[in-house]
Amino acid sequence: MPRVFLLGAGEAGQQFADIPGIHLVATDYAHADLTLWVRAIAPDLGLILSIVPETFSYTLSELAILRIPTLTTNLGSFTDRIHEGINGFRVSPDPTAVVAKLRTLSQQPQLLAQVTHHLEQTPHRSVAAMVQDYFQLLALRATTPSIVQPESDRWSLLRYFQAEVQRSQAQALDNWTHWQQTQAQLQQTQTQWQQTQAQLQEIQAQLQDTQARLNHADSQYHYALAHLRHTQAQVETAREEIHAMETSKFWKLRDAWFQVKKVLGRSTPQ
Repeated sequence: MPRVFLLGAGEAGQQFADIPGIHLVATDYAHADLTLWVRAIAPDLGLILSIVPETFSYTLSELAILRIPTLTTNLGSFTDRIHEGINGFRVSPDPTAVVAKLRTLSQQPQLLAQVTHHLEQTPHRSVAAMVQDYFQLLALRATTPSIVQPESDRWSLLRYFQAEVQRSQAQALDNWTHWQQTQAQLQQTQTQWQQTQAQLQEIQAQLQDTQARLNHADSQYHYALAHLRHTQAQVETAREEIHAMETSKFWKLRDAWFQVKKVLGRSTPQ
């Protein structure tokens, strides 16, 4: 099982304390002890999985100085500093892409070996040299030459930069946690949307069934109405025929004949 070490993660790293395979190492440490901690861990790969664009990234420089291949996201200065498969690896800031990349590197360790060999053959500038560049850039050497020379002041500035790096890491972890929470909320919303869609489809099916029943009832109604009108027409025709018979001369003679027979004492017609 792969092991993940969180070095100097501070209080923000405590949320990962109970996850199998994740080890919290030195939540806070002195910068001078960084090399000792890294050697004790002996990592195969460093991870800088920022979800927001970073600037230069001293963490990346320190990993390079320690000859540790690094996997970063395709954001900020990493796109300029990391050349895929040469001095490191880059991946999209997406959990699925990160897992896929880690699986590839695990299955092809020669990729890590190639980057490690390149880092071993590449000269790296020390953190102190980079701090010296900042002094020169800010013209501090000309105004306060004594600031650069004392070793204690130099390491004080290094500690300041280290604190800034730790702060940035903590912020990155907070952003990562927020992103995960947002993903969880999105998945919950998607699940609710799918449930709503299923309910709407069920309601639509019920409406279609009701509409079919209404159409059938309407057809029966029109059929009954047509039959009623036909029967009414037949009744009206029969009435007209009866009226015509009653007003005819034959019918009048018939009535007269029945009256004559009654007078003659005959009770029934012959």
